[in-house]
Amino acid sequence: MNISSNVSLSANLEMMEKGRIELFVYDQRSAGIMINEQGYRAEGFHAVYHIQDAVTCFAFSCTMDRALVEQFQSALDNVVKTDFYRQLFDKYLPGRFLPESD
Repeated sequence: MNISSNVSLSANLEMMEKGRIELFVYDQRSAGIMINEQGYRAEGFHAVYHIQDAVTCFAFSCTMDRALVEQFQSALDNVVKTDFYRQLFDKYLPGRFLPESD
């Protein structure tokens, strides 16, 4: 068994196509979109094992004005509650489960 560390989805797809790897780990939500963007068919791939839930986050510098960070968070919270967000989610992640917003 060979294990390769590579963060590039493009490189992983190329290695898979050449038979150099048989499996790669990637965020399932964005992988389908990115696989299609690379010219492959997402339907040709499937998840075989769910590792764990991952939290996606925005990181800000410690020197960022705290009020600006809170304003950003408030705006993001408001967007997630809208029908427009649901429409975007359905467009780019069809058939996926929409996480509950707090």
